[in-house]
Amino acid sequence: MSKKTKNAKQPPAPSLLDNEAKGGDIAEGGLSFQEGVTLAKIPAWLQYDGFTSMIRESVCDTEAMLFDPFHGLHRDGLEAKNHSVAPSEFWDEIDHFIELDRGSPGVFQWFTLISTGLSADLQPLANGLRRVRDPYSFYDPRSALLRKSMNDYTKIVNGLGRTAQDAEFLFGRVLIEPHWPLATDHAAALFKDALSKFSEYQHYSGPLQQQAFQEVLAVVKSHKNRPLPRHEIEDAIDQCRPASTSVPQRAIRLHTAISGAPCRRGAICFEWSLFFGGANRDYPPTPQWSRIVNELRRFDAWVREYRRPRTLRISGDRRLSTSLAIGSVCSAVAGYSLSLENRGAVWSTTEHADVSTPAYDLQISAPTGTGADLVVVVSCIRDVVQSVCQFADRSGLASAPRLHIHGEAPVISAAQCNAVVHQIKDQISTAIASTSTRLVHLFIAGPSSLALFLGHRLNATGPVQCYEWISGDNYLPTVRILG
Repeated sequence: MSKKTKNAKQPPAPSLLDNEAKGGDIAEGGLSFQEGVTLAKIPAWLQYDGFTSMIRESVCDTEAMLFDPFHGLHRDGLEAKNHSVAPSEFWDEIDHFIELDRGSPGVFQWFTLISTGLSADLQPLANGLRRVRDPYSFYDPRSALLRKSMNDYTKIVNGLGRTAQDAEFLFGRVLIEPHWPLATDHAAALFKDALSKFSEYQHYSGPLQQQAFQEVLAVVKSHKNRPLPRHEIEDAIDQCRPASTSVPQRAIRLHTAISGAPCRRGAICFEWSLFFGGANRDYPPTPQWSRIVNELRRFDAWVREYRRPRTLRISGDRRLSTSLAIGSVCSAVAGYSLSLENRGAVWSTTEHADVSTPAYDLQISAPTGTGADLVVVVSCIRDVVQSVCQFADRSGLASAPRLHIHGEAPVISAAQCNAVVHQIKDQISTAIASTSTRLVHLFIAGPSSLALFLGHRLNATGPVQCYEWISGDNYLPTVRILG
């Protein structure tokens, strides 16, 4: 088999009328295996909140469309072979993946080759790929161990007559699953086993799981070469639920990852370690913080287009500016409700104060004068007014009116947090009206829950420039949100 030349011609963009895209119409013999693979894969896709829709018999045998904040919408393509794959067929499929990727850059993130087996000649390649890739994230990518391991893996690919570029593509873009049973016989069992791992479906008995399989199979068959949205799959499963149960209220999980910590499995992951700054609060310059708002707006557009209801469950760690941005983009007026995992409890923006909610006293120092800029200082327990004023005096805000809001006690519940936020919002709105403000400069010292809930309610205030404390009386302008 000849190696590819360095200056290979740019392949044409793939077309939905290519022969590869009409495989189901031309070769029905392999379709049952493909359907079985698709049915077995669906519960795994549903575990990812970013799973948006799927299609079969299009460019690939099956494609799943997923969302993440960095890439936006992208696709994973699957090719399924109901036999053991020999080297010539294997490399034909890999070349097909490479052509798809080059002809339509950014459309596909991963490709998966599924089969009932691999020939003996390909076993060292599959095993080497697995042994290097599976533990890869455990080690420093600059380590001699990984360099040597990658070199050894590349030699295996070279020994099969392929290039280092092929080895790199396989490592970064291709999954090989060579041990599938004949899915025509095992699809239902694989589907039911995967479904039983969902907490919301654990009360489905064996007969109800079988009924759910049949309902999903019917909807998959009815959408050949047509997109099948996530909600239609969930509706098919939900209609099989026990009569005594209600349709589950599904929240979209949003996780903010810092310091290289792994993302919570299945959640929409915002990889924002750059903006956490570590113990030394070593933050990027102000212009880079726009990435946070841009990714959140991309997320919001996806939710509006594809997901209902707009209910989020938020986990992970983040700075106060980031919490403000999440609350602002996913605001109450935009129809969102937010739940925050908060030190072992879950606080929701829908938990409002009532007569049993303890009162919370705020000390208010109202602004005087007028001006285009308004400095707002919100602090809980630790009062930061002095350090903010020192920063403002040397940062072009010396003459700006200032609103100081301080609470000396901790906020003890979601209901109390909502009540405090309503008071703060009222004070800011009043100050804006009295000072003719066009831009609010917001400094917060307090819990992340207070920042998130405040951002969630901070509408009708105009643009808000947020700041992050660095040290002493040093602050950094970070995200700018539209209140």
